[in-house]
Amino acid sequence: MAMRCMCDEIVPIAEMVWNIAQVNHNMSSAAQGKALSKLTKISIEHHDTENGQDVVLFAPFMSLPSMRSLCGRMIHGEIDGYPCTTFHDFRAVEHSQIDEIEMLYSSIDSAIWELILKPIENLKRLTYEHAGAIVGNAEYDGLGITEHLRKYASHSLQHLDLTCDLGYNEEDQFVGDLKGFKLLRTLRLNAKAFCPKVDNWRSRPEVEYDRLADTLPTSIQAVTLVGGFANDGPLDLAKLIEERHKLPELTRIDLEGAWDLTQSHLDLCKSVGIEVVVKT
Repeated sequence: MAMRCMCDEIVPIAEMVWNIAQVNHNMSSAAQGKALSKLTKISIEHHDTENGQDVVLFAPFMSLPSMRSLCGRMIHGEIDGYPCTTFHDFRAVEHSQIDEIEMLYSSIDSAIWELILKPIENLKRLTYEHAGAIVGNAEYDGLGITEHLRKYASHSLQHLDLTCDLGYNEEDQFVGDLKGFKLLRTLRLNAKAFCPKVDNWRSRPEVEYDRLADTLPTSIQAVTLVGGFANDGPLDLAKLIEERHKLPELTRIDLEGAWDLTQSHLDLCKSVGIEVVVKT
């Protein structure tokens, strides 16, 4: 069973769910574990042109034993002043069975992501589209988010979709080494997520990129890169083909944006079982 809440409805519903969650965790209560026992998905959406709903509204739903999926659109979360409400707080959630999170066009601090991820036992799918200031004041920190995922979900994560506006600098988009995600099968990132984060980034004469073959786990099956390059950038297709054994399960690469690839590039990849599709 799923619940979809619009902005005017969610606060009183979240208060009610928080109270139900406390009853569910009270082993001496006759109603323990019975209320909302079939609710598996909550979707909170904000449909104004700016601002958004506070991410802490999801905390009560995470405590429900049956809850598996959190979905949001235009959701904001800043660590400064957290929590801004009295009846829900991610730090009060001890265990959660959530296996999927989808936050579209949202603005959530990486520190808030740690609070969300910490009680989740086996997260399988995460989709986060960072919208920036139009929704909230959170800065995008791709490396910070993936470090929290590495700490709390590297043993279970199968799908990761992590993107931001292409106007962000390379050092903000960088996600780091993903080889520790042993079950990761599908991945969607900004192409510049493979630019190493270094202290003197602005003074470097040119941007260098980590290569897919050195960054991704052997379990990866499909990769989507968002953006575009005047060359093959982090793909380094010649090296990827040469070191095919490093990514034995990879069969498809989707490229969104303007990529300067020749047909010979595509044919070479296909010859080793990797289909490369450019979506302009």
